[in-house]
Order: sequence, then C-alpha cells, then structure tokens
Amino acid sequence: MNSGVLPSRPVKRPSAKPCVGSKLLPVAAERREDISNLIHKFGFEMPRCSACFRAERPHCVVSEGKQRCDFCVSKKYFNCDFGGVSSQSFARVSREKDRIDEQKEQAEADLQDALARLQRLRCQEKHLREKAAEMVRRGCG
Repeated sequence: MNSGVLPSRPVKRPSAKPCVGSKLLPVAAERREDISNLIHKFGFEMPRCSACFRAERPHCVVSEGKQRCDFCVSKKYFNCDFGGVSSQSFARVSREKDRIDEQKEQAEADLQDALARLQRLRCQEKHLREKAAEMVRRGCG
C-alpha cells in the first residue's frame, strides 16, 4: 500500500452539461458517478475486489459504511467482494470442485464399462468371422 494518498481521478463529466455522445446522462447515472467520485476521494485502499482484479485496476477504494468500491458503483456491479474473497465463496468453489470430481469419476467408470463392452463385441465379431470363414471353407471343398 502507498502512504495513504490516492492518485486523483479525472471527473468524467464536463462542467457544462453531462453528455454521453449527444445524449444527456440520466440522473441515476450522474448520481452514481458522483458517489463513485466521492468514494474515490474520501475512501481508503483495500485488497482488490473481483471486478477490480479483472479490470486490472491497481487498487480498490472503499468508503466506510459502503458495501461496494468506487469501481463497482460506477459500473453498476452489485456483488463487490472488496477485502478478499469470502469463506462462502471458497465453500461454493469447493462444493463445485467436489461435484465435478464426482462427475469425472462417474464418466470414467462409464467409459471403462463402454470400453469393456466394445472389447466383448470385437471378440464376438472375431469369432463370428472365423466361423463364417470355416463355413466357406467347408462349403467350397
């Protein structure tokens, strides 16, 4: 972490009328951007949330009492996990890994059964060919 001084962030709205292309920003978007700027200005750094990590942002800035960082507020992301990943997230990933492992084991067992069946069918086909060849030899003799 740095010495507590956060780099300034450019305000995205011009001083005249807030515009995106030729359209005015809706009031909610304007308010969201204002809140995001305040969080950035008066907040403090925390370990990056998932959204900041994916966006390759150098830091995640949060304000006391807020549930989302400045970036998540500005992008309308509702699941901000600043401060690290929760134990619930780890548990969910662990359960998913267990489920996938079980499915892999079942698929491997199914594959072994199918390969054994294929081997039996090939053996039956080989014996059938040998029997047909013997019948041809007897009939032509």
